[in-house]
Amino acid sequence: MNRGLAISVVLVGALIGAYFSVVVVGEWADEHRYIYISPLDYALDYLSDDIYKNIEIEVDWVSGEEPDWNAMNFLIDKIYEYCEKDRVYINHSASDIIFSYKNSYTLEDLVSMEKEHRNLYKHGDTAVIYFLYLNGRYADSSGYSEISTEVVGLTYSHSSVAIFKDQLRGMEKQGLSEERAEKSVLLHEFGHLICLVGIGYHADHEDPEHPHHTIHQDGVMYYAINASKGAPPPPLDFCEDSKKDIEFIKSRPRDESRVVYVPWLLLAADLVSALTLIWYIMRPEPYTPPQYPEYPYGYEAAYPYEESHEYAEQEDDYDDWYYY
Repeated sequence: MNRGLAISVVLVGALIGAYFSVVVVGEWADEHRYIYISPLDYALDYLSDDIYKNIEIEVDWVSGEEPDWNAMNFLIDKIYEYCEKDRVYINHSASDIIFSYKNSYTLEDLVSMEKEHRNLYKHGDTAVIYFLYLNGRYADSSGYSEISTEVVGLTYSHSSVAIFKDQLRGMEKQGLSEERAEKSVLLHEFGHLICLVGIGYHADHEDPEHPHHTIHQDGVMYYAINASKGAPPPPLDFCEDSKKDIEFIKSRPRDESRVVYVPWLLLAADLVSALTLIWYIMRPEPYTPPQYPEYPYGYEAAYPYEESHEYAEQEDDYDDWYYY
């Protein structure tokens, strides 16, 4: 291969490597540009506009368990109220209707269903919240203990919430408005997404018997909805202490560690490799003295001497020569 062709191959490879480094790996790095140290950093994804200026909501549901859209719109209004966002919206085109049913769901079931059906994750300047509406009940992760009949909603990751519609309908049978109960549950679970109460910080109003819930019954972060007849309707807002917590979380700096700039490191490695190969191709050839092949025979064999009788006879004739 001549030098020109070799350099062309190296340059084409370098361009392909640069594209992979900057475009392909660059998009990945943009989506994973932060490694969060504290759960409060996830809360800031929703509360602050320093990275994500929008919130996109994806809602999937088991067939027949469609959410109350009035309740979802109520949640959007509350997000606007407490979060510094330019836009909060539901992406209906991303919704999946799930045609599978179970009587109970473990945490592993929720994670598996999300992995199969979730379509949206945070991207660019947009954070994403995922809601999964289910029938049936929630069971603990082991699947062996008694099924809980009291779990109406569950926040099971920093961006994922499960809602159990059968439990909401059960409240309606006791005289509680299903729509109001759903509004309260949605705001309650969103409260957990923004680290209420005491998730990653100390909160004086946290209920010691029910961690990450407030002691104030007039706040939506109270641990339970009282669905008994004659009980007041569930609250639709955070208590004053929870509101102070929100302001505290919004005011704290992020405690993040930036991901190593992998795209730029790969690009640098690509350029160094290309330049090294070009130098190797262009370098002058080292001088090598010519090598002569050895004669295949020995010296004596190359110049054979055969005794000549004629020469000997001439030598004998020397005795007959006379000099005058």
